[in-house]
Amino acid sequence: MRELFQFYCIDTSALVNMWREHYRPKNFPSVWQLMKQYIEQGELVAPQEVHDELEVGNDDLFQFVKKTKRTMFKDLDAEQVSLTFEIKAKFPKLSDDNKVIPDADPFVVALACQKGWKVVTAESDKSPYKMPAACRHYRIPCLSPADFIAEKNWEI
Repeated sequence: MRELFQFYCIDTSALVNMWREHYRPKNFPSVWQLMKQYIEQGELVAPQEVHDELEVGNDDLFQFVKKTKRTMFKDLDAEQVSLTFEIKAKFPKLSDDNKVIPDADPFVVALACQKGWKVVTAESDKSPYKMPAACRHYRIPCLSPADFIAEKNWEI
């Protein structure tokens, strides 16, 4: 089902990249205030698997997203499960099935594909094994964190 308004599905790499590298909360508090606002409005979401990946670190980034758990993280429905299996079959290097905590990438792509949402990721678009390649295959717009900020016209 396609949504009337544009929403974004963010992956772990984008959150980690923004929090630890490019938009550290101490230096860019306005970015995180806006992120929180978009999350609370339901415009920026992620599958539950992103939460699970972040929980392993149990750091200040996880504490930030944990506060938004009810609005940010989405459980899979049957269609997304089916899409996830399809994505994993077409892009087997997108995730490692031997991990205890599954890689969130195919779940991010499945959620965005089903809903018609854009993906926000810090992964390189040069590799045929990364999320941007899967997004291209499914015709899902894929943005870097900086592109996401620019598209939303945030003044930070």
